[in-house]
Amino acid sequence: MDNGALESFISKYNSLGEKKFYKLLISFSKEKLENQSNKENQNPELELLEHHNKLMSLFRRTGNEDAILVAKCFRKAAHEIYRYMLKIKKIKINKKFLNQVK
Repeated sequence: MDNGALESFISKYNSLGEKKFYKLLISFSKEKLENQSNKENQNPELELLEHHNKLMSLFRRTGNEDAILVAKCFRKAAHEIYRYMLKIKKIKINKKFLNQVK
C-alpha cells in the first residue's frame, strides 16, 4: 500500500470523524466476512492490523498526528472484529490480540 492510500484513510477519517470512521471499518470487515467463502483464507482482523502498522510507520516517518489517530481506530476495529470472529467460531485464539486471562 502506498502513501496515497494511507492519506485517503486519513482524509476519510477527518471528514467522517472518529466514531463514524470506526463504524465504517467494522461494517466493511463484517461485510467482507459474510461475502467470503470458506475456502478463502482472508482475515479482516489481520488486514486491519496491517493497516495500523503501516499508519504507525507513516507517523514515525512524517510526524503526521492524524496518522496516529487513524492507526488507533484501525487497531480498535481489529480487536473488535477478532472478538466477533471468536464469538461466531470462525477463528481460533491468536496471540496478536488481547484475550481474557484464564
